[in-house]
Amino acid sequence: MLKQLLAGFMAAVAMNVSLPAQATDGAKTVFDGEYEIATYNSTPLKVAADQFSGVASGDKLTVYFTVGSAQNYGTIDLCYGATKMACSKTKTNTRPDGNFATDVTETSATLSETADIDGLKAKGLQIKGRNVTISRIVLGGDGDNPEPPVDPVDPVEPVDPVEDAVWTGSISTGKWAEDVVIDAETFADVAGGYYLTVFVQVEAGAKYGNIELCDVAYTTLACDRTATGLDSYGCIQPGTEKLVYRLTNGDAELLRANGLRVKGADITVTAVCLSYGEPVEDEPQPEGQVLLWNGSVNCGKWANSVDIDASRFADVKAGDMLMVNVSKNSGKSYCQPEARDGSDTKLPCSDLGDNIEADGHLAAGAASVNYTLGDTDVEMLKNNGLKYTGFACTVTRIVLQQSKGTSSVDEEVPGVQPAATYYNLQGMEVKNPSNGIFIERRGMEVRKVRL
Repeated sequence: MLKQLLAGFMAAVAMNVSLPAQATDGAKTVFDGEYEIATYNSTPLKVAADQFSGVASGDKLTVYFTVGSAQNYGTIDLCYGATKMACSKTKTNTRPDGNFATDVTETSATLSETADIDGLKAKGLQIKGRNVTISRIVLGGDGDNPEPPVDPVDPVEPVDPVEDAVWTGSISTGKWAEDVVIDAETFADVAGGYYLTVFVQVEAGAKYGNIELCDVAYTTLACDRTATGLDSYGCIQPGTEKLVYRLTNGDAELLRANGLRVKGADITVTAVCLSYGEPVEDEPQPEGQVLLWNGSVNCGKWANSVDIDASRFADVKAGDMLMVNVSKNSGKSYCQPEARDGSDTKLPCSDLGDNIEADGHLAAGAASVNYTLGDTDVEMLKNNGLKYTGFACTVTRIVLQQSKGTSSVDEEVPGVQPAATYYNLQGMEVKNPSNGIFIERRGMEVRKVRL
């Protein structure tokens, strides 16, 4: 055997051919080429799962790349499937903001989390980012002098419809008759900024198609009408093959809690795909607002409710506003939301909210109700907390808008009419109200008025 190896070596020397460099540290090249990733919307570089069959804890993943000229930084995220790997947060050579300077050409991360290892074995590697061109990926050892692959490994091209599919099939929606429903477990790791791609076909003979994205409890997602691929009317034109939505943080929360429902008219849905996108920041809470609850509760027929403990109302005062995001459930002719305290007693303000009609129903097309709290409401909330329930409605958010604190000028003096302060229905003070409905506050008395 030794003679055979020596003979091979001497023959190679005689022919002036360089032998491949052999790694002494067990490193393996899993990709070698040139793959540009311009933006987070670009198709990620994908390396098949069979390249990671022997991956183990402690292995190092090293990526060699160049940063492009489109921006003064580059970004790389290491993922398996649509899930960002835990080790991606520990990449070397990054700036404090997590990006790469233009002169950086490599980064490494050490695998330690079981989820990362199992994910690579099951789904392979995806590299997402922006303004970078990947030239080589090395697994194992210290990343230097890896053993070249016998055959160059090309990135795995997406196949239709894509490896990121969370649902495939063929459902004709008819006229809003059949839905695609995907359970919440599928979206356990989803976050704001992820991309949801729906593959569709407009039915033959239809001039256009319609689509709506909801959670399973029929709460419409904020991204619903924002997809690339929709026309200016929010419709799907014949020939459109896919719609790409970017999820908000609120959308992600609804999907994690309730799953996804895709509704439509005159379309056939063939796949739904989920892929990683750069995280989006939470919108700052407006001044004076306190988020009491966020989620999704379908009240059914008065069967379910959002319950908030009395301790959350310790500082509430008359003139504060309870702002509730609530909407009518799909297929129902009306809905009736109701604000109660924790003892199941209806709050006096419940019938006085904006968008509440005389019969107690939510006004057609409304998606929120604002209740201005009076003295009795405040006392009940402080003692018993809030129970928000109703018929055929879904609640997704409850916020307390605090009014400005009272001063000695606001205190009532016997025989003297207190000065009035006016607020719009969003709880913002209005100096010179006219031509509309406003909240009037005189001392401790609060009422809705038309001016």
